[in-house]
Amino acid sequence: MVEDVEKGTEVPEEEIHSQSKNSIFDKLYCYKMPNLSTEQLNGFSKYKYAAIDTSPLSKYVMHPLWDWGVTFFPTWVAPNVMTFTGYICLLSYYCLLAHYDWNFSAGNDPDKVIIPIWVWFVAAILHSASHHLDGMDGKQARRTGSGSPLGELMDHGIDSNCMWMLPVSLMSVFGTDPESGGINLYYAPFLLLSLTFNFWVSHWEKYNTGVLYLPWLFDIAQCVSDVVGWSIGNFFLSFIALA
Repeated sequence: MVEDVEKGTEVPEEEIHSQSKNSIFDKLYCYKMPNLSTEQLNGFSKYKYAAIDTSPLSKYVMHPLWDWGVTFFPTWVAPNVMTFTGYICLLSYYCLLAHYDWNFSAGNDPDKVIIPIWVWFVAAILHSASHHLDGMDGKQARRTGSGSPLGELMDHGIDSNCMWMLPVSLMSVFGTDPESGGINLYYAPFLLLSLTFNFWVSHWEKYNTGVLYLPWLFDIAQCVSDVVGWSIGNFFLSFIALA
């Protein structure tokens, strides 16, 4: 029994719990998710991250660079901190470019300066930092023995959020005027969908095989997928124009 201060009476705890279940938070889907079972919780201790990256650039350039670079980080730096810092770097230069070029017109007229030179310099530094932090966070986790499924979820979850910010930022480089070599803005959703498809298929394969496989043709496959996405967008836009 709990005392009701306003009425000066005692209220059964069962009634309090029933009232709390009618709150707006209880109606949200995320609050109705069932708890993980014992079998699922035991699976966390058995899980081990496995990836195969056969890209020559990754194998002979980037990974040796990251193996060397991660040694400069103290062992008390958490891998998730590196992951989140890289995300903040990417988000920062995305917001910076969006502020100066919100309609992606900077690349349409090279003689007209819309984005100051210092913005590109800062964006280059932030993008490089974001890319290298994303490559070294996993190595820091294995170096310190702090790797976990939660860390992988955070890393790849942030990757899924970042994969649209980079191509959208590149729209400021190319512009949106097809006559000057730009990309039609209406194609952007289809290009982003093609990138999302590549990301989803890679992780769907990992879900079934237990290994995240990145073949040396992965970069080429992404380019081909982007061309397909552009072609589909061109088809639909042409169809709408004819209609």
